Amino acid sequence: MEVSSIDFGPIACGEQDTATVSLAAKRNGNVNSGNVFANSSTVTFSVLPTTGDAGAVATQPAPSTAALPGNWVASNNIFSTPSDSEITVGGSVEGTYTSKVTYKVAGTNTSSAAFSTTKDVTVSWEIVDCEVVVPDETVPVVVVTCPTEEVLRGSTAYATWVATDEVGGSGIAEPSSGSIELDTSSYGAATATAPVGTAKDIAGNESAEATCAYFVTEKTPPVVVLTCPDEDVLLGSSAEATWVATDEAGGSGIAEPSSGSIDLDTSSYGPATATAPAGTAKDLAGNGSAEVTCEYFVTENTPPVVDLVCPTSPLILGSSAVAEWTAYDPSPGSGIADDSPSSGSVALATSSVGSKTATVPAGTVWDAAGNESIADSCTYSVIYDFAGFFRPVDMGNVVNSAKAGSAVPIKFGLDGDQGLDILAAGSPTITFTSCNASATIDAIETTITAGGSSLSYDPVAGQYVYVWKTEKSWAGKCGTFALKLNDGTTHSALFKFLK
Repeated sequence: MEVSSIDFGPIACGEQDTATVSLAAKRNGNVNSGNVFANSSTVTFSVLPTTGDAGAVATQPAPSTAALPGNWVASNNIFSTPSDSEITVGGSVEGTYTSKVTYKVAGTNTSSAAFSTTKDVTVSWEIVDCEVVVPDETVPVVVVTCPTEEVLRGSTAYATWVATDEVGGSGIAEPSSGSIELDTSSYGAATATAPVGTAKDIAGNESAEATCAYFVTEKTPPVVVLTCPDEDVLLGSSAEATWVATDEAGGSGIAEPSSGSIDLDTSSYGPATATAPAGTAKDLAGNGSAEVTCEYFVTENTPPVVDLVCPTSPLILGSSAVAEWTAYDPSPGSGIADDSPSSGSVALATSSVGSKTATVPAGTVWDAAGNESIADSCTYSVIYDFAGFFRPVDMGNVVNSAKAGSAVPIKFGLDGDQGLDILAAGSPTITFTSCNASATIDAIETTITAGGSSLSYDPVAGQYVYVWKTEKSWAGKCGTFALKLNDGTTHSALFKFLK
């Protein structure tokens, strides 16, 4: 950017003019002075806050960054990719204006330090042809209008007001109309007042106080008729009684709402009463209705409930176990029928490991009304009868020491041969931890030669043998060996690896 000033010249009042400034970084200066950007670096263009007269605005350069050439330091008079910024000026008051726009380019110099430089552009312009405004000193006029009909004591009523300005004036500032809530707390004649300043014109002149008169009257409370359902309603269901309010002939009329509903209590079997309390409806004078009631009947149509409970502790593979269930009829239902069971048990399947579900089928229990129970389920888990680890590996808080790179036989029992598909995916694992100097150390007495880890079953010993091939790189480390079975259980032992 070589330009240092822009003169926009005359601009019409209320209009704007725009100039585009093209920005680029230029290679210049001594390489060793730290005043030169580095080869192939990225520089950032930005505009600092404009100073001087108001009315000048500069946009941020776009694009905001540019990549410098690879031979930037070696050659003079090289320019970066240009970046454009728009400078806009204008105003609505006649006069001559001057502002300064400062642009900045920043990046990294040849010493890998932050480096930046700025360039000022002085802009000047003149605002011409503004109109001369004649001051408005006339106040607006507010007219308040009260209701022509009598208003009821305690009701909500309003007087309305409208503001006008003289012809040729500055005009009414918003709002130009509105309402004033009337005081209906006392019977008799009353006055509504729009205070000074209720309305203003655009020049800031305030309206004078204005008033109007109205009258507050009193009437008779409304009457509420409550209607309950003719048909029986179900126990626990949602049901309503409806009400409608009317006012005497010539009265003030019903204040909203004039109708509605009341939720019925269906929590108990038998006859019941719905009540619309005093004040359910009001007329415009604020008079509340008296309490009214109606009768309805709640019938029972709820099935009994079966609650099946499974054992919380895991079951051993092949063991015998049951889940117990009990039944009840939700109060105040008809109760469990005399010929229906009210409790029982379900035999649990334990022929395979994993999460299981036990179910009491629908219709197992019925109540005196003939409603049948729905199915109920619970979950339980079946696990292997794990025994071990056996020698040479110790469990608990004992740390087993083994030579890193050796193969350690991990022996354990599952109460017989359960096949070789007993390990969970990714099992076993080793999690390295810091070594505990005070821990009890027990050396692995037996290791074997193996090319890699493997799992087998020894039918003579009735044991599984997992040959765990350790890594030489583990020397000097401690960790937890975790064997996770496909029944969801995990069994672990502590190890320390020696060189």
